[in-house]
Amino acid sequence: MEKSIYSVKHGQLAELLRLRRQEASLTQKQVAKRLGRHHPFVHDYETGQRRLDVPRLKQVADVVRTSLVDIATVLFETPTRTLPPITAIPSDDAPASSPTDHRAAWMVLCTILRDRRISASLTESRVAERLHEPQSFVSKYETMDRRLDLIELEQVAKALDTNVLDIVEEFESTLGGSLR
Repeated sequence: MEKSIYSVKHGQLAELLRLRRQEASLTQKQVAKRLGRHHPFVHDYETGQRRLDVPRLKQVADVVRTSLVDIATVLFETPTRTLPPITAIPSDDAPASSPTDHRAAWMVLCTILRDRRISASLTESRVAERLHEPQSFVSKYETMDRRLDLIELEQVAKALDTNVLDIVEEFESTLGGSLR
């Protein structure tokens, strides 16, 4: 599994997030405020210096009025690298979520991944072999001891013989909308 935050996919994700923020006519400071973070947080993920785990990426997507499905489709399915139009521009500076929301969202994703592994009749060891990782890697993300970003989630989805879009759609539908 690729470890570098400087991979092509990570760079594409950073660029997508920057473009989406600009299309929403938001500054980095406005996004940071809505996320309940400091400005450097947004700068760092937009320049590829910080990875966002999937629940945090969901929060960012909510702030700039897109979805994880849209982002994953562009990264993994769409050859033209375009996003659908923005549905509405956010009008307030309210934080997108609390730390509790983030933890709950992470728990949802971990449950989905574990359930998918079990329903595919795969052991943690078998998934780890497919990922070229130790078994503890799978155990750690299933028990919330290790977070996954979207690119890692795609690799895990492949190891589970499923599509990352299916997992992301289930994640978003289980959360029932935004993490606001």
